[in-house]
Amino acid sequence: MIDLSKDYMEGFMKKKSIVAIVFSLAVLTASCGQKETKENIPLSEEINTENVETEQIELESETADEEGFTVRLEEQSESYKADDGREVLTSVQSYPKLSAKENAKAAEVINADIESMQADDEASIEENVTVAKEDYAFRMQEVTNDTEAMMLPYPYQIQITSVVTRNDKKVFSFAMDSYAFLGGAHGNGGTTGYNYDAVTGKRLKLEELSEDSAAWKEKILSFVKEQCESDAYKERLYEDYETYLEDAVFAENNWYFDENGILISCSPYSIGCYASGSINFEIPYETLRTYGLNENYLLEE
Repeated sequence: MIDLSKDYMEGFMKKKSIVAIVFSLAVLTASCGQKETKENIPLSEEINTENVETEQIELESETADEEGFTVRLEEQSESYKADDGREVLTSVQSYPKLSAKENAKAAEVINADIESMQADDEASIEENVTVAKEDYAFRMQEVTNDTEAMMLPYPYQIQITSVVTRNDKKVFSFAMDSYAFLGGAHGNGGTTGYNYDAVTGKRLKLEELSEDSAAWKEKILSFVKEQCESDAYKERLYEDYETYLEDAVFAENNWYFDENGILISCSPYSIGCYASGSINFEIPYETLRTYGLNENYLLEE
């Protein structure tokens, strides 16, 4: 789930904007040399679900080590169609569902949080279905033959894939890779992370992982800045990337724990253009220890 609520997609229709779903990046008109933001215009029309095909698939269970949660990835596939039967939007979403014998309460808290974000995502999909149907109807008014109708750039696509990145007695983390094509020149996507205290089920925030929050943030930002100066990053960044760097690094849900440390994923357009994709920075656990990472979240050797 990628959240850039100030961005919006300019579609084919004049004076119409495509609502950016909570878990997707809207297609922007920014170039590599500049950064642009625009605000969404929310839609309030109800969805006609008469022409909706839904398929629910339960993926194979993924069991972590003996001290972690048992995780089942649940996938749901949906196809939305216009009144003439033309498919206008497809979505595939997968979310983790946890169970545990010894720490069922924490699993319950985490599941409730995931179910809440799933409900928000589904509501956003419905908004995009409304716009997809309106866009399709508008385009069909301009079509004069079957060949032109076949060339319409449909359907819109939304894909969400969840991957467990850490699962032990201290931390449960998963990354959500998202992609959305909602009209325009190209689709867009990125990665968001969700991290939980495995004992309490509380969602973790990057800036709260150390007792000395100010020093912790300063060291992380310094680490990222040093990486940005390397040749591997320079060509992917805006010329004025430092203006946006702190906000990008500490944006909500742009990081996750994995087996190596903390990975920070800066979404497209945050510090680099679309062609740069997501720009990632990984900080090893040993470095995080020296920065003051709470021992409750260090990976046990």
